[in-house]
Amino acid sequence: MLTKTTDEYYILVNQPEEPSKPDYFCYANGRTIKIKGFETFDLFYFKDDSDEYSISEATTGMRIVRLPEYHKARALAEMKLTRAGVEKFRDILERAREKYGLSPRYKEE
Repeated sequence: MLTKTTDEYYILVNQPEEPSKPDYFCYANGRTIKIKGFETFDLFYFKDDSDEYSISEATTGMRIVRLPEYHKARALAEMKLTRAGVEKFRDILERAREKYGLSPRYKEE
């Protein structure tokens, strides 16, 4: 069972251009977002350093989409999640947690 430990959000930072450097979690000034059909997931959005909006999932910090305009980012996230479906999205998150661990926002009990 996962328990939220803080109200802060974190994103997963991958460094594919430098494989010797480990992936890590970084604080994001995020806000909760609810997407129809995916209300049970802890989704959030934030504006990054390049002035683009990212929509991410909070237990893994994984980004779902990133675009310059919030409403377009939200629409694309809704489309991607709906196409994937709840079960596939849940499986993707489980594999991500196995590979990268939990975001500092959560702990496993």
